[in-house]
Amino acid sequence: HKKYGCIYVGINALDTNEKNNGMPLRALHHTRKLLNQITSNTRQTKKWLAFSKLFNANKDLYSDIELLVTELDAKKVYSLYEQRQSIVTELISLLNAQGDESKIHSIYEIDFKN
Repeated sequence: HKKYGCIYVGINALDTNEKNNGMPLRALHHTRKLLNQITSNTRQTKKWLAFSKLFNANKDLYSDIELLVTELDAKKVYSLYEQRQSIVTELISLLNAQGDESKIHSIYEIDFKN
């Protein structure tokens, strides 16, 4: 997104179609965090709260936001290298960086630990 860039949220949960359990519940909880609409005793971190305030101050941009969901094989254990490569590949595509060595280098320099 031109204002927010890429937001990556990894969600790990039980694979179920039940509305109030597993993945559907975790996704709803993260959406509520983003919109600053937490209804439980969960407290926002300072950075999540600051970002959600910025995000909600620009509601007119919501329609420009693209949500991408990638489901991973629950039976496979992904190495840290595989996880990082998956994110880097997705970012290269999202940022139209194919063939742009400078952009690709910048993507590889991202510190995924923070």
